[in-house]
Amino acid sequence: MTPRTVEDIRSNLSIVTTTVYALRETSVWVGEVEDKNASKVLKTLPHMRDAGLEFLRRIARNTDKNVLEVVIKKVEDEDEDPTAVSSTHGDGLIRSARKISVCGVFPETPEVWKKAVALWPLSKPANPPKDFLPQNMTDEELKAVHENFTKLLSRGDGFAVLGVSPDSSDEVFSTGTPLQGYTSLPTSPSEHASPLAHPCMNLVSAVAASSPSLSKPAVKRDKTAQYLLTGYDVYTVEEPCVMCCMGLLHSRLGRLFYLKKNNTFGGAGGCHSIHEDPRLNHHYHAYHYKM
Repeated sequence: MTPRTVEDIRSNLSIVTTTVYALRETSVWVGEVEDKNASKVLKTLPHMRDAGLEFLRRIARNTDKNVLEVVIKKVEDEDEDPTAVSSTHGDGLIRSARKISVCGVFPETPEVWKKAVALWPLSKPANPPKDFLPQNMTDEELKAVHENFTKLLSRGDGFAVLGVSPDSSDEVFSTGTPLQGYTSLPTSPSEHASPLAHPCMNLVSAVAASSPSLSKPAVKRDKTAQYLLTGYDVYTVEEPCVMCCMGLLHSRLGRLFYLKKNNTFGGAGGCHSIHEDPRLNHHYHAYHYKM
């Protein structure tokens, strides 16, 4: 395969998205609380996850007033009385409730992150947002994309996929049943017999089989353990179908790269966009690469 320059790789790599990456705001109630009462108040309030705002810091210091402020709840009624909000939450230990604008959706880029924390502090995520657009990728990242596709194609199986761990220390290859409508089919009826055993699904299974945490009894598993594909990059020849894209999402995939679009069954831009569906609780970036 002909070697490519970094700029050539960059120009042939495009992100598959319909999303405008901008700060999306929402309104919440915050109120003042004395330092000594902070822990008591926090125990009385519902989890931020219930409002879809688990990435917000629950409590922060207002440097202008030198007081602690706590996020009480999401604003649902614009006409709700601030005094009533203070008195009915935090066992009466909250005062001076007020409405403020905060980031309403987890920031997808460093630029949006900076704008979000200017409104209200955010919790440090396990995987901070990074510059994901091809024009902002490092030379090393771009070279890795081309090299990993070269590895994948060298296997000679048009339905193979390659999973690369976050630190690039582990590579998992997998094959499986091609989706009906793909460019070719298995030569033998018995080959890849299961209709659900698509390459990406088999990749998830392969990673699960090699995961030490899954070999332990469920009651003893480490609750802080990451998902199967947290931070992984997955490379495929064909754009995965909707089922596979959902499986990758549940496994918390980091990035997906593919060579051929699937306009019939594709779940990452070809037909549907599972990877960035706003109704789902995880998103990953998908890229189309022209070899």
